[in-house]
Amino acid sequence: MNRDQLIHIVRASARITNETRFIVVGSQSILATRAELPDPLVFSMEADIYPRESPEKAIEIDGAIGEGSINERLVEIETMLARVDDLPVSPRERERVRMMLDGIAARVAKR
Repeated sequence: MNRDQLIHIVRASARITNETRFIVVGSQSILATRAELPDPLVFSMEADIYPRESPEKAIEIDGAIGEGSINERLVEIETMLARVDDLPVSPRERERVRMMLDGIAARVAKR
């Protein structure tokens, strides 16, 4: 995760909780101190975050964008779609994979 991704999570958390101040704990908290960090420090793709004034709302954040959420599944599918062009198959097969992933994303988004 990079700093922009952490900012995205904070903004999404603000929309979910209607809060404006957050605490980031764990390894990703270092992203708030510097824009550029070595790869080993930005390896994790998760951020632990809670509203400063209402820590109990962390459960709302987790349910909406945390591990196992629909949002997480859609991000995983989006990541796979971005890598379709790297598959060692014909252009026709790549298009079939894109169509399959688009269909899965549509079904996940309806939940």
